[in-house]
Amino acid sequence: MKAVVWYDDFKLAACAKVMLERAASSAGAEPKWNVRPWRLDTLQHEAAAVEALSEAVGADLILVVTGTTRVVPDCLADWLESWAACRRVPDAALGALFTLSDTAAAPRLIVQLRQFAEHHELTFLFNQEMFARLDSNHSTRKRNNARICKDAMHC
Repeated sequence: MKAVVWYDDFKLAACAKVMLERAASSAGAEPKWNVRPWRLDTLQHEAAAVEALSEAVGADLILVVTGTTRVVPDCLADWLESWAACRRVPDAALGALFTLSDTAAAPRLIVQLRQFAEHHELTFLFNQEMFARLDSNHSTRKRNNARICKDAMHC
């Protein structure tokens, strides 16, 4: 299986790779994940964006991994549109893994990615534990988010 990971934090990207490998291993899946990480800022360079697209057409999963990005950057949105138009895996998925400390900002990113996934009939995956207690009081939310971020950073 093949995954392309767009990230703004290398440690999170490494964590995402480990999490994918663990998931495949625990499910007894073969073959293992082939993960290709790309920094989000490389999308500003057309040659890199084209190279990433050529690698991603056969991807089973596109994963957006962020620690600071609060909204889908225009360059990523454009790249995702191009990928969706030329992808070769009909049942591909789009995922998000994030550790934004500001949980009020995280839903914007998730909503944008979810809408994209729905529009292109993709499975959408994200670390929803972060939102499990959005309706709880602030201190409980803060404690849960700190635990989730800690778990994600120590994979």
